[in-house]
Formats: sequence, structure tokens, C-alpha cells
Amino acid sequence: MAQRERWEIIERWVFVTLGIAMACASLWLLVEHRSQPGRIAGAILLIPCTFWVFWQLFHEDKLGSQAHVGGAERAMYRGWLWVRRVVLGAVSLVLAAGAIATALLDGPLAASAVLAVFAVVAGWVAAYGGGRVQSFGDDVAVHRERARRYDR
Repeated sequence: MAQRERWEIIERWVFVTLGIAMACASLWLLVEHRSQPGRIAGAILLIPCTFWVFWQLFHEDKLGSQAHVGGAERAMYRGWLWVRRVVLGAVSLVLAAGAIATALLDGPLAASAVLAVFAVVAGWVAAYGGGRVQSFGDDVAVHRERARRYDR
């Protein structure tokens, strides 16, 4: 096993701590606040975020390697893929509807433009996810790399 850099060790501990805290908070909200819909919604929103943290912790480093893909890793990938597509696809549709409604109701052009841009970005991320850099440049390539790894 290769020597890990200091930042990788720190990153792992941050993800472990954050994942455990988020899982506990979600469970606490679900169990202790069953009668409060707002808190239940918060707990439900925390679930995919917690899932993403554990994905980053256990599986993201394997992308690009020849490491064996286990059933749990493949199931996590497919689960995350569909949750991402459904949630961000719905967000994209709502933002697009808001942009159209703002334009039709003679709202500010800037508001319509901002909503439209956010709708496109949410739709892009729903379809392709994020790449390794903070631009859209490698999103499609990384998406295809993940698809090759997990759809064998």
C-alpha cells in the first residue's frame, strides 16, 4: 500500500467524523421529531448527503484503478446515480419552470437568466455528475470512466 500524504489522512478523519455526525443527526431527527414535518424533511435531505460522504470515504479513490468492484460498491454507485438524477433533475425542472414563469409574468430579466443558468447547471450535474476539477471540462469523461468501472 502506498504511503498516504498528510492531507489524505486528515481528509479521511474529516469524512469519518462528518459521516458519523450526519448519520446520527439524521437518525435523531427521524426518531425524536416524528411529528414535525420540517424536521423529517431535514432528516430526509441529510440522507443523500451522508451517503455522499461515505461514498467519498470508501470508494472515490478507486476510480481509475483496477481494484475489484464489489457488490456493495456497485450498489452504492447505482443508488447514488439514481438519487442524484431524480433529485437534481427535479431541482432543474423547478428552476426552469421558475425561469419561464418569471419571464412570462414580466419579471426581471436578470432573475429569469439566473434561474435558467441554475437550471442548466443542475440538469448537467444530474446527468453527468461532477468531475475532478471545478469546471465542466472533465465531467463527461469522468462520468464515462465511472460507467465503465461499475457497469461491467
